[in-house]
Amino acid sequence: MTGSRILSCGALSAAVFLLFSPPDIAAQPYDWPQWRGAKRDGTTIESNWNWNWKVLPPKVKWRASVGLGYSSMAVSVGKVFTMGNVNDVDHVYAGNEGNGKVLWTYTYPCPGADADNYRGPRSTPAVDGERVYTLSRVGHLLCINVDSGQLVWSKSLTRDFAGRMPLWGYSGSPLIAGNLLIVENGAYQNNRSVIALNKSNGRLVWASGSDRPGYSSPVPCRIGDVPMVAVFSAQSISGRLLSNGRQVWRYNWKTADDVSAATPIIWEDKVFISSGYNSGCSLVQFGNNYARPVWSNRYMRNHFSSCVLVKSHLYGFDENELRCMDITNGRIKWRTTVYGKGSLIAADDKLIVQAFNGMNAVVEANPWQFKELGRIQILNGKGAWTAPVLANQLLLVRYQSQLVALKIGG
Repeated sequence: MTGSRILSCGALSAAVFLLFSPPDIAAQPYDWPQWRGAKRDGTTIESNWNWNWKVLPPKVKWRASVGLGYSSMAVSVGKVFTMGNVNDVDHVYAGNEGNGKVLWTYTYPCPGADADNYRGPRSTPAVDGERVYTLSRVGHLLCINVDSGQLVWSKSLTRDFAGRMPLWGYSGSPLIAGNLLIVENGAYQNNRSVIALNKSNGRLVWASGSDRPGYSSPVPCRIGDVPMVAVFSAQSISGRLLSNGRQVWRYNWKTADDVSAATPIIWEDKVFISSGYNSGCSLVQFGNNYARPVWSNRYMRNHFSSCVLVKSHLYGFDENELRCMDITNGRIKWRTTVYGKGSLIAADDKLIVQAFNGMNAVVEANPWQFKELGRIQILNGKGAWTAPVLANQLLLVRYQSQLVALKIGG
């Protein structure tokens, strides 16, 4: 794989900007350093933000063009990271959190379109201190210095680990777990469906599993004090030891066209999984050498987005409806079709919704009634698949190549 570091604001202006940029700041408590946030569950502890949009609608702080794609955003140490594709060249972007100016762009050739012409990267960067990790649609796995934009190491899942790319491309976001970087590789015929690499140098630490790849992202979990990783593959969810990848529990789950896309949610000693195409959802209790359903139904069918869990209630999109579900028994508390398809995150007992048509809204995370607290239309056009991000009083939303930052201070 070839690659290069470019400064896309123009060589001279970008060099001047870098020369006079303020020193890097430390990580903030309200950063959003990876897919689904610091806890990888779609929630943040940030509370000092304006949720009353009917009284004070958010204002655009900056806009940026980041290339075509569905990658969400990571925010850490004063920078915003995302990915896009321009003319079959992938771009990893690092922008200034305060004004959106490009700090650096790392590029490499990558075919942009899949079998249905959905163009660009799907996964979200993961930031860990001085390094950011990214995964392309066809399996370029990169480690880049967050300050300089220089490549630290790179691997190809298909070339280096015999990976098998799913039909619509690799979509899972890398998981940083201690000294490991974990991704779903998809090499089910070689017992390498999940791999863990040394995050410092990219060397293989372990490989395990014979599952076909899905489109979900791995999440950390535990049995007692034993750290594990849960992986939602094409036909199952499994729990593997973080130390060596050995499978400890497994629950079979089939989705049409292998589209297991929603990220699992860990709750106590259980995991919630959901998928679209009328497959449904299930709450699965897991332990040493067992996994059994607590309940299963078709009342929450996550297509491309994932639920969030707030005080024992799940909020998410059942195909074209936003629903509230009691996680203890799978019963629906309320539903609404006002947004159609969409995605969402949670902050301070509120939901921030990204509708498929580009609308954004704030909704109370209230199991007793649906109550909208305001809405805005910043993005235009159908196909806003990318999950929003809230970090440091900044709401980041994306539609294809448009990245917009909204100031929502308290």
